[in-house]
Amino acid sequence: MSNQDKYGFNVARFVNIKQSELEESDRFCPDCWHVLECCLCQSIQNVYIHFRNNIYIYMHHREYGRGSNTAKFFSMVTNAKLVICGHPDQEPAFLNEIQQNIDNTFILYPHQNSFTYSEIVEAANASIKEGEMNDSTTNITPSYNIVVLDGTWTQVKRMGKRLPELKYIRLEKVKETISRMRKQSSKDRVTTYEAIALLLEEMEEEETKINELWEVFRVKLDESDKQSGREKGKPPVQRKL
Repeated sequence: MSNQDKYGFNVARFVNIKQSELEESDRFCPDCWHVLECCLCQSIQNVYIHFRNNIYIYMHHREYGRGSNTAKFFSMVTNAKLVICGHPDQEPAFLNEIQQNIDNTFILYPHQNSFTYSEIVEAANASIKEGEMNDSTTNITPSYNIVVLDGTWTQVKRMGKRLPELKYIRLEKVKETISRMRKQSSKDRVTTYEAIALLLEEMEEEETKINELWEVFRVKLDESDKQSGREKGKPPVQRKL
């Protein structure tokens, strides 16, 4: 068995064990990963926000099952696809999909060679020669694939090496986080959910969908506060399996 196969085996095993623990537990929801007292599922059961651009959440397996993970929540309320890095049943199809449209695929990451969305659009417009496309095609807004690396900074660097050579996209403007789930090291650090939402704003997705995206995020924040005890100074809900 190659090192690649061993890694895939270990990833799949970890995810299967974690999912079994969640399903067998009488304390946790196996779908939203919150404790049952703070389950999100009923509150968002009628929420499904479909965006023009394709979002792929490329998650490190160690994030799987964590109730504090905001990327998982994003995949629950939108058409984003959740892919576990290295998982043999998920990663190959994901890599094949982005390979089909690799020129319009970007990793959301503040790389030194990254571009903002406005810079990408400007470059695309500049490359279109006069008379090369008819009016019907020039009015079509292109769809992009956005790969979101979800893990610690160290994990993310390793995960990126598993991907084909892709361009990077960064946020043009970063607002201060509204999340209280994790203390950020600087004001320009936000949760994964917020980073995706801010990017979709910059990519000019429909305003009503963006507004709904922010509204439903507050459901996640409220239940997370309750779970951790941040709500009105209450003690946190116990997290034993």
